[in-house]
Amino acid sequence: MRLKRTINPTAVFFGLYVAFLPFVPGPLHAAPKKLSPIVSASTDGRLTYDADEHGNRVPDFSTCGYAGGDQLIPAAPVRVAVSPLAGDETGRIQKAIDYVASLPADANGIRGAVLLLKGRHEVFGGLQITNSGVVLRGQGMNDDGTVLVAAGRDRRTLIRLAGRSDLAAKTDPSWQIADDYVPVGATSFRVKDAGALKVGDAIELIRPSTKAWIDALGMTEFGGGIGDWRLVWKPGSRDLVWDRVIRSIDDNLVTVDAPVTTAIETNFGGGFVKTYSWPGRLENAGVENLRLESSFEAGNPKDENHSWFTITMENAADAWVRQVTFRHFAGSAVAVYETCQRVTVEDCRSLAPVSEAGGWRRNTFFTMGQQTLFLRCWAEQGDHDFSAGPGAAGPNAFVQCEDTLPDGDSGAMGSWASGTLFDNVRIDGGGLRLMNRGADGEGAGWSAANSVLWQCDASRISCENPPTARNWAFGCWGEFAGNGVWREANASVRPASLFVAQVTDRLGKAAAERVPLMPRSLSEFSNPTAKQAAELIAASQKPAPQLSDFIADAPTRNPIPSEPADAKRAAVVDVICFRYWWQTDRGLFAPDGGQNLSPRQFERKSKSGTPGDENLAAMAADYRRKFLDKAVIASGEDENLSRGAWAFVCAGGSLPNLPRTTDAKLLAAIPQMQPWLADNPKAVWALREPGKQILISGRNGAELDLSMESGAFRVQLVDRQSGQLTPGATVHAGAKVKLPDASAIWLVKE
Repeated sequence: MRLKRTINPTAVFFGLYVAFLPFVPGPLHAAPKKLSPIVSASTDGRLTYDADEHGNRVPDFSTCGYAGGDQLIPAAPVRVAVSPLAGDETGRIQKAIDYVASLPADANGIRGAVLLLKGRHEVFGGLQITNSGVVLRGQGMNDDGTVLVAAGRDRRTLIRLAGRSDLAAKTDPSWQIADDYVPVGATSFRVKDAGALKVGDAIELIRPSTKAWIDALGMTEFGGGIGDWRLVWKPGSRDLVWDRVIRSIDDNLVTVDAPVTTAIETNFGGGFVKTYSWPGRLENAGVENLRLESSFEAGNPKDENHSWFTITMENAADAWVRQVTFRHFAGSAVAVYETCQRVTVEDCRSLAPVSEAGGWRRNTFFTMGQQTLFLRCWAEQGDHDFSAGPGAAGPNAFVQCEDTLPDGDSGAMGSWASGTLFDNVRIDGGGLRLMNRGADGEGAGWSAANSVLWQCDASRISCENPPTARNWAFGCWGEFAGNGVWREANASVRPASLFVAQVTDRLGKAAAERVPLMPRSLSEFSNPTAKQAAELIAASQKPAPQLSDFIADAPTRNPIPSEPADAKRAAVVDVICFRYWWQTDRGLFAPDGGQNLSPRQFERKSKSGTPGDENLAAMAADYRRKFLDKAVIASGEDENLSRGAWAFVCAGGSLPNLPRTTDAKLLAAIPQMQPWLADNPKAVWALREPGKQILISGRNGAELDLSMESGAFRVQLVDRQSGQLTPGATVHAGAKVKLPDASAIWLVKE
């Protein structure tokens, strides 16, 4: 749907002028051919894509971000708190990080958070998170929160999230791609023989950069007619490597979890598959809820003898940076390198960078990885504020990101960044470019392929089609250049956000609600009514909402738990008992201390009622999340406190009130499992022993994500009244599965 941009509501014209021109007969012209919308949405939110004759289409970007968009970023429990002290705190903070890294991970892979308490923490070195499940957290991203300062005069990275480079891959001649052409946007392809591949396998899908492909792109000449050896692309120098997980196998047809972003063509060398293991890859790690600053020489706005990069990621997956403010750094606020995938950077602001202009400075939010999501990010005075670097395999997405007064442009910066989405990106004073950059960047050449500009604003927007690929621009505003695929230039389009629409299409409206964008009206008019004009004039008298302010308010919309646990008491408490307080659907029962009433007398005055199994499960899940090593029980004189049964035990509760006739094998299995899934609103809880078994308590027909498991699981239905087992069907891991209609289910690996 096309919507026209609003006229200036304060420009009011009085009077009517009519010109009468003589009629001059002339040739009749056919109406211009109506172009296909390429992407369109139905009333129920389903998307339709127009593919070309080869099947190429706009890729699905909804798998970008933590856990491929399927899960929320977890709230890691605080394990240790660090108070601010004068002097260099590098050692103290690193020891706290290393302590949390030494703790056991829960079933979700989380060890815990290091909490930097409010105040100023100076670091004269660098901090490293090298173990999975560790989070560095502060007590606020704004002026009154936690400030971590990169002090000193040396150029360095302040925080590195870095796993080990110990990937071990193997391939087989039968894993060559058998299709002549695998189109852009495809998630399935055929191999010669898939017999040795399995659902759940982590694979690399590799598209080699052959001489034939490089010749077709014209990347053998960068001017002067001399084929400068420093710049020309060389075979093997621009291979695309997609990191994927096998979701299903049907004969030799393999389906993976995210799309191909450049066509795989037999004419250009085809492609092949490798399986891999990566034991040292960093997972479930993050930095959140703090302010990061670099010291610099006062009065020298181009000082470079101070911290350059703020946060870098390498050899990492399912990691995040959220609710972080950056100030005065010379290089990137966040740089995600090519060994990373499924990373979320959200609600971040970069302010007042200090450096010279040029080179790799001020590449504020930068990715060379894949399935990375930059959501609601803001920058000022950067160079390439939102950019995808050389060989970024994609998909990657920048969604509702804005900058002001940049020194350079945003877009694709290196060679052949493939499948990048710029969705509601605004570049105030700079360009946004998907183009052939020629000799820039040491022979970057064609920088973008099969990438999308959706509802973007910039001073100049370049969208060019490289040979063998294309780039799309929808509903963009600015001055335009390039032979790319353009739709609705200088007009607004619906859906308002392609990324949100794709999340809705794949995961449903509830998942899309986890991606809140700052509201912007698309109800624009070129000929408003008097009432509409009055409303627009009134609105023009108020400051327009700013994304920077919206990001600063993120802690209100999505608070991150930042209160330290009672470490003093936690050290001496072994068991948490719900005896004198509880939470029900009707309210909280929490008697005040120091009053001369018995518990029964307090209960009579309370209107909360007594807790049931699901109430106790919700409380157990909350406490086990905070104190993984503490036992949680629900018992007391009141028999109602002994209602903790199947839901309670699946949430991590101890001493559950299970039937005396419960199957002995199941009773023996329960202590081997740890709390894994806790979805209190949906009343679904689960224990898990990775690779072996899962016990689930939930309402009938619940859905379970088994993408982290592989192989087949035997289903045993648990009778809640007797604890006896009834065999069910087999389910296959590697994707989401619909559970049978039973409130308690035991899955055992076959």
